[in-house]
Amino acid sequence: MINRIAMQIGDYLIQNPIVFISLVAAIGASIGRIRIRNFSLGISGLLFASIIAGLIIGNAGSINDASNKLLENCRVIATLGTSLFISVIGVSNGSFLCRNFSECRKSFAAGASTMAFTLVLLISAILLRLGNPSTLCGVFCGALTSTPGLSTITSNDISPEAVIGYGSSYFIGLLSIIIFVQLADRNKEKTVVPIYHHNQAGKEGKLITSLFCTILPILIGSIIGSLRTLYLGLSLGTTCGILIASIFTGAVIGRTTCVLSDSFLNTVRVLGLTLFFVGNGIRAGMDMQSSFELATILLAAVFSVLTITVGYFLSILITKNKHDAISVVCGIMTSSPAIAIHQNSQGSNENNSKSTIQFSSAYAGAVITIVLGLRLVQYMMSLQLLN
Repeated sequence: MINRIAMQIGDYLIQNPIVFISLVAAIGASIGRIRIRNFSLGISGLLFASIIAGLIIGNAGSINDASNKLLENCRVIATLGTSLFISVIGVSNGSFLCRNFSECRKSFAAGASTMAFTLVLLISAILLRLGNPSTLCGVFCGALTSTPGLSTITSNDISPEAVIGYGSSYFIGLLSIIIFVQLADRNKEKTVVPIYHHNQAGKEGKLITSLFCTILPILIGSIIGSLRTLYLGLSLGTTCGILIASIFTGAVIGRTTCVLSDSFLNTVRVLGLTLFFVGNGIRAGMDMQSSFELATILLAAVFSVLTITVGYFLSILITKNKHDAISVVCGIMTSSPAIAIHQNSQGSNENNSKSTIQFSSAYAGAVITIVLGLRLVQYMMSLQLLN
């Protein structure tokens, strides 16, 4: 009786993908709000709820027209989510870096340099055949809690291994950076640092202008991403193209008096992440056939620990400031929960102002490097240079 009811509910959800996707998003958002001390999944709860939901649906029965329709709908919303998310990242950071470049360049360089080092580790893992290349790329992005990196992979690779690898290693990356911040901030003397005044986009910004500046990079970036070099046949891919176009758009905005709406950009960012996580998570869960071995978790831990360690000492070397180095590492790991914990321990708005600048600039450097680097890795894999 119970099995029959469960099958009927499953059939209904598969045949009504909008209801199913909305339900998964609501459950995932609820999971993300669960807080245990200073730890919560946040919006990443959507990914885990989506993978579990997809796994349940995928094991409920054979693939049919309804399930194929669900997969196609998930692919569409995941693509839309990726485009919105990457566009907002580029526009926000492009404008920010342009207006504060003299204050950001050291942290930007630290973020880019550390990410380049970790990409070498990824290539080494692939060459050593420590696992499926797509899975390793997903584990790599999860260990660094890098959603932009995962977006780059999934925009050019429709296999579920990358998303599953991301989901399996995300906890390791998140726990690693949170533990690092808590240890680094322990017994650290709270000092007041000079405040850095910067003209960030304001809440009073024009809604229509913000909408235009978000959509335009998606259109231009999609064209840029589809172009191929004459001899190599290499294309940047949609994600990378949108990132380049949106950073350029943000840089142009940074040189004008144009003001964007913070509330609008944040809403679009959250919407993009929601669509991205739910779409890719359900697809990955429906295609998931096996669980991960302990070796995968250990590899994720290696990626996380080495990235944090190298990033911290390299940041100290570049910025000459341990306080800045912690913020930079949070940016390298693209971890908003970690920077929130760090800022909560500072006790002054002046400290938090500079911390935000260091975090954002390192975040931008890491995102640009990982997107370009993963695109290069995929191109090398297509040429079988990493086999």
